Amino acid sequence: MAKGKKDRPARQVQHLEEFQRMNFLYQAAALMTAATADQHEQNDSALATPATTAPRRRTPRCKPRAVKKATRNAQRGTADPTRPPLAGLGCFYVSTLKTVARRNVLRLDPSMKRTLCRRCDALLLPGVSATVRFEDGANPAVTTRCQLCHAKRRLPTHPAKQLFCERPENIVGAELPKEKTSVVTAPNDVDAMQI
Repeated sequence: MAKGKKDRPARQVQHLEEFQRMNFLYQAAALMTAATADQHEQNDSALATPATTAPRRRTPRCKPRAVKKATRNAQRGTADPTRPPLAGLGCFYVSTLKTVARRNVLRLDPSMKRTLCRRCDALLLPGVSATVRFEDGANPAVTTRCQLCHAKRRLPTHPAKQLFCERPENIVGAELPKEKTSVVTAPNDVDAMQI
């Protein structure tokens, strides 16, 4: 054995660091989306109650371009009230998550993909950033609508349908039930054969 090399247990999961990073980005996007909803509720309650005027602070003369633009939009009243400031941060985390997965050629779990908006990369939390409806009829489905970009996603619901990754024969480490062997005896044969 060479110097400095110790017996290490074999790594069980390939690309462990990338999966951990993607997990962190997903959790951060969920936190920012939830914080956006809380912030939006606070703004709505603040508008309902009369506000007291606070003394204005004097701002420095030299401002970065983005701050100037945001201030100008706020003064004009063109700031988007449906998209609070933290909503963009959650979308950025989701787009970074997708970039990490694409660059490392990793596939996202279908249940995770269903919680991401395809158009604006927002995290779709029911009741917070998305509305979920069940369509009944000839083709029953669950329709999820993003509240930021108004994109719809329709997922058919068939009881017999099973995703490829959820089938027992495709799950790593899951054992298949063993089939019973039966003993067949032939009328002319004395020995029994196992099938």
